[in-house]
Amino acid sequence: MSHFRPHGVVSPFCYALFALTFVTAMTQSARADADKYSKTLQSTVWIITSDAENETSTGTGVFVDVDKRLVLTNAHVVGDSRSAVVFFADVRNGLPEVKRKHYLDNVLKLAQPGKVVAVDRKRDLALIQLPKIPARAKVIELADASTKPGSAVDVIGNPGGSDVLWVNTSGTVRSVYDKKFKSNHGEHDFKVVEIQSPIKPGDSGGPVVDNNGKLVAIAQSFSPESPLISY
Repeated sequence: MSHFRPHGVVSPFCYALFALTFVTAMTQSARADADKYSKTLQSTVWIITSDAENETSTGTGVFVDVDKRLVLTNAHVVGDSRSAVVFFADVRNGLPEVKRKHYLDNVLKLAQPGKVVAVDRKRDLALIQLPKIPARAKVIELADASTKPGSAVDVIGNPGGSDVLWVNTSGTVRSVYDKKFKSNHGEHDFKVVEIQSPIKPGDSGGPVVDNNGKLVAIAQSFSPESPLISY
């Protein structure tokens, strides 16, 4: 006797197989994202500076040169200061200590005294040189080519309005273009990677990385008209 199965009816086995495949794919994706975060974290720093009036500001930076011990950040993060206090993440059991207070309470142990050695106001970039580099710190890899609209990116930063550091924010590239504009920090002229990602003050100078954890941009600001759009 033949058995008739109406079109469109799927066996429970097929549903189970689909669910298993979906869960496996999601698990692999989550693991890849976690690995990318851990990799990028090794290159990310928290920066504290103060001006002539002892006004303190904070931001983020990325380790870019092992021989010269250089950290790249935004010029507006360092302002007119010629020095900075720099922290790499204190990682324990594979996870970073995220409480801001932990670093402030252990400045002598965890902080690096940095020297601002170069500033480019036009591109809003600055280089900070460190006296030494922690053993676990790694220079970030640069992307082979510019990112494109539709590409997924992640940003690690240290938002000033949060009690925690090393915050990961995911987003999508909206556009890539040249831009000239004025800000409170001067006149700027550089290539912009516009992303849909809600970065905050304090994230400035942080690494923007692709799916391979390679650097495609430096977080600079967000749109006052649309907080979900960042540059």
